[in-house]
Amino acid sequence: MRGRLKTIPDNFKLKGKRVLVRVDFNVPLEKVGAKYRVMDTARLEHAIPTIVRLSRAGAKVILLTHVGAPGGKIITGLRVKPIVEKLKHLLPKDVPRPRSIYHWRFKQLRPLVENLKEGEIFCLENVRFNKGEETNDLVFAKELSTLADLYVNEAFSVSHRAHASIVGVCRYLPHYAGWRLAEEIAALDRVSVRPRQPFVLVLGGAKAHDKTAVMIKLAPRAAVILAAGVIANTLLKIKGVNIGRSKVDDHPSVGLLKNLMNKRSKIAGLKESVMLIELPIDAIVAESAHGPARIVDLSIGEQLKPPEVIYDIGPQTMRRFSMFLRRAKTIVWNGPMGLIEQRRFRHGSLVVGEMIAARSKGKAFGLVGGGETIAVLSETGMAEHVDYISTGGGAMLEYLSGQELPGLRPLFK
Repeated sequence: MRGRLKTIPDNFKLKGKRVLVRVDFNVPLEKVGAKYRVMDTARLEHAIPTIVRLSRAGAKVILLTHVGAPGGKIITGLRVKPIVEKLKHLLPKDVPRPRSIYHWRFKQLRPLVENLKEGEIFCLENVRFNKGEETNDLVFAKELSTLADLYVNEAFSVSHRAHASIVGVCRYLPHYAGWRLAEEIAALDRVSVRPRQPFVLVLGGAKAHDKTAVMIKLAPRAAVILAAGVIANTLLKIKGVNIGRSKVDDHPSVGLLKNLMNKRSKIAGLKESVMLIELPIDAIVAESAHGPARIVDLSIGEQLKPPEVIYDIGPQTMRRFSMFLRRAKTIVWNGPMGLIEQRRFRHGSLVVGEMIAARSKGKAFGLVGGGETIAVLSETGMAEHVDYISTGGGAMLEYLSGQELPGLRPLFK
């Protein structure tokens, strides 16, 4: 627990105020003919309650986002225009349609935002078209501050970045946490500080190092940690299991991980204690993502062939992981179980997603985060049943591992 976040007070008079809102509209864009279209609206929908609340209060709402990684260059396929067009269709009919402009000439931007009518919404161009954004250039941050009377951070998912629109601008404007960002932090604190037991942590995906930090931090509170993906491959390799060509963490904390793998845990309803870290007992493997696949039963010592790769957890592992999830009172999931880009390697993630959704909002408190994890949860058709979906991937993991996020530091009272 870091303290209480500063949000805009209920009695604050927003009418006529220019409010610079940092959102994360970094959504996938697909080129169709000469235009681009938004392929996933989840991040837009996440910010809509804040945008609507500010607009209805009479504020002049100025939205600021990044799209992709243009590296300070102007790239046509990363402009905000198609995102603003999609936002127009998502906002309630009583809220003014957002407008946008496609340059960063501050002398022209200042009168434009000053002359906005109360409740109007204006979206600035991709902030990463400016080289000063990612270097947290204070000259650029100060220029941004001249466009507004106050600043709101509604972009938890990039709050682990020390960028000008996240950190630098707070030097020059009164600054607040967005209402949705505050909800997100409260949900993360709920699972990391005071989880109801049994607490089941589910970690997967293609990155291992950030998952290791979370595992170490939350291990004292977790009843069991269900590991898949690269973190599981790494742990299996440390145990001496042949994993073929499966991807692993190149620089694992071997001593710490061995210590965690030796720990056991007692879970209500189970007669015997279990390992704190549960690893796959079988796996779906293939020599390539497009080649023929087979099941390898690791529990009886079956071996992968040297060229084979683990692409998903196997059916026995799915059943065992489900058994732990059925007993959970708190669940955190970050990272898919397998290579979800291939439909045939998505089954393990779908099984886990369905089980977490079925347990949430009642029997357990379920929190899911990370772009790929949210995508596969959405595919189950049960995402609405999960208690909280975190927009942050890397930010969520860094926060849960106890790291201080640069973008949150100015927002705590």
